[in-house]
Amino acid sequence: ANLSIRRAQIRARLDKYVLMVVSQMILALLMVWLMWESVAQNDVLCWLGVLYSAHFLELYFWWRYRQQLRTVQDCLRWRTRFLIFTCLTGAVMGSAGVVMFVPQDIAYQALLIAIMLGLSAGAVTINPVYPVAMYLYTLFIIAPIAITTALVGDQVHSLLAVMLLLYLTFILHTGYELARTFSSFLQGSEDNAALVVQLLAEQKSADEARCAA
Repeated sequence: ANLSIRRAQIRARLDKYVLMVVSQMILALLMVWLMWESVAQNDVLCWLGVLYSAHFLELYFWWRYRQQLRTVQDCLRWRTRFLIFTCLTGAVMGSAGVVMFVPQDIAYQALLIAIMLGLSAGAVTINPVYPVAMYLYTLFIIAPIAITTALVGDQVHSLLAVMLLLYLTFILHTGYELARTFSSFLQGSEDNAALVVQLLAEQKSADEARCAA
């Protein structure tokens, strides 16, 4: 019954897919460059390789199946792909909160936290079109850095972990409101289109009745 709305949601996400993936790949490369001298280089290279592999896989499926969005089954397949790729890329990107965490340098920790906050904010503000993927990605981004920060154990890092969890709650709520607004917009557009069709049909019937009279 809501095929047109679901299709519009998925199409909106697909239209921004390449921009999202490429921007994350560039950001990941810059993160490696920034952290190169402070963390184990083999670890960050492995992290970058896994992330790029996941993104190239995403782009392959996007290129091959981006036009297949006509039926309920097409939408369900894209839903499954979104969930898989969101969990995969979100988990890998979020793992930077562990791989690139520098315990003895709070400046690098602050930089890493700022990057993760920016990623989660971008996911919510740019991509409220498919809520489940947005929620999962945000959770995978914030949770690892929050847990790693909490495990340091001192008062400052404990407070930072609490602040990150509060931010996660806030950003998920914001994403929920944006997703609901976008869904309402799509529903309103669908209702308006149906109303136009109905008015045109009524006008045609009235014109035919006048001609007959």
